[in-house]
Amino acid sequence: MDRPPSGATTLPQGHLLIEPYLYDVITEGFYDSSGRRVTTPHENAYGSLTYMNYGLFNKLTVGLIPTFGYNEPGNGPGTAGVGIGDLTVQAQYRLHLFHEGSWSPTTAVNVQETLPTGKYDQLDRASNGLGAGAYTTTLGLYTQTFFWMPNGHILRTRFNVTQAFSKSVNVQDVSVYGTSPTQSRRSSLSTSFTEKKCYFPATAATTSNKIRGPRRTSSTRIRSSLPCSVFPSSSVAV
Repeated sequence: MDRPPSGATTLPQGHLLIEPYLYDVITEGFYDSSGRRVTTPHENAYGSLTYMNYGLFNKLTVGLIPTFGYNEPGNGPGTAGVGIGDLTVQAQYRLHLFHEGSWSPTTAVNVQETLPTGKYDQLDRASNGLGAGAYTTTLGLYTQTFFWMPNGHILRTRFNVTQAFSKSVNVQDVSVYGTSPTQSRRSSLSTSFTEKKCYFPATAATTSNKIRGPRRTSSTRIRSSLPCSVFPSSSVAV
């Protein structure tokens, strides 16, 4: 039986799920506003996120996703210590449950609200920034079905679609958006696309559109067992 956060199902009423993840985001460059690729020093962004979900009803699961991180840039000092990132609260409601012999997949809708609990501006150094500074609402439609292979094994397939909406952010001094000391501006988070390599624990097809800050990063490698769609960064993955 599949379970959230990776699938379209929900927890049975009264059940609690705590599922921690560790990951490392490796960045070697980004695309500028003209679409040119700019090479940067190798850097690591270590992080953790933990799904803490509770089955409020058989069809409704609610939960929290706290995050922590540590940045190790290639051309400067790292984060002063492990810090708190943004906190996400979520609810997932199952619309339909797959039954053997039926063509209709398990289907659920998911709503997430990310709270800007991590530091993002007025930083003594940029590597201390672990949050986005914006309230972000993410709407998702999750589907999952099963196919019986000729050898008798079961192939589980998923197709998820998500869209995130972020508010503008007022930043001051050194921030995660590249501003410098004594500089202030209002940033509107824009859509970006990040290249990632992800190792999936199961066969999956996921489409997601996450909104993040103005810098569009690329050539990012990720070492983790997380599905792409659950990373706390912008991505389009299929």
